[in-house]
Amino acid sequence: MKTIVLIIVLGVSIAVGAEIAPNVIGNNEKAKPDDAPWIVSLQLAENDFAYCGATLINATTDEQSCLGWVLTAASCLRGISQDSIIASLRNWNLANSQERIPLNITHFIEHENFNATSHENDIALLKTTFQPVPETQTCETDNFLNVAPPSGFNETFYDETQAWFLGWGLLVENGPLQKELYNVSIPLLTDKNCTGSYTHEIFKGASMMCAGVEGFGLCSYDTGGPLVCNYEESQDVTHKWLCGIASFGHGCGSKLKPAIFTDIASNNFTKWIEDKMVSY
Repeated sequence: MKTIVLIIVLGVSIAVGAEIAPNVIGNNEKAKPDDAPWIVSLQLAENDFAYCGATLINATTDEQSCLGWVLTAASCLRGISQDSIIASLRNWNLANSQERIPLNITHFIEHENFNATSHENDIALLKTTFQPVPETQTCETDNFLNVAPPSGFNETFYDETQAWFLGWGLLVENGPLQKELYNVSIPLLTDKNCTGSYTHEIFKGASMMCAGVEGFGLCSYDTGGPLVCNYEESQDVTHKWLCGIASFGHGCGSKLKPAIFTDIASNNFTKWIEDKMVSY
């Protein structure tokens, strides 16, 4: 119980707009399976909801099974035993996901310098194995999300650049637990604007980024989920990559307190990921 309470405090979920229509809440939509074949839910054995999100970032064939590397927030693993976590790929509807693929966790690797108080270095890897995708009998190695932007991309993100986030978190603050995966488009904010909201003591620009706007952001149980960035190389070619991991926030879709993410491109996190994938 103590561990679950900690995650609720750190957790951050998609906030709801005012209008409600079938399959759409505000501008937050139920995610379509083809949008996120790499999404991973993390559940505790005794619960039927996802307490955190995660992302498949690499998949290869390993003898008779598939080897998958999953990226999440270190705060999702702190104080929780490896055996108590149920990780699932493509678990878009927790109540009835026929395409769900169970992941067997063999290692989880928390960043050595993770600070649970300041949320610095809030990043962790799960090494998993899973059975080939039933319809293709392959590991579908093209269905993971890269952690680096495409080759040749050198654009500097600026205020209001749109990214999108996916999670099973609450749709309203203190609202009911969710079974279905939702996504939302939210703007990235500059370090200057983040510092203006949180002060230097809370927002560490060297390893964090923030995103969100009033009414659209994160809330409880979205920690660890992916912030996805897009780059349109041409009219017909769009690249997507994992640019952030949901770390923490205050309230849900708060105007004054946007959500804060671990910035994967900073602080040598990409090298840390590569090194761990080689050494484990």
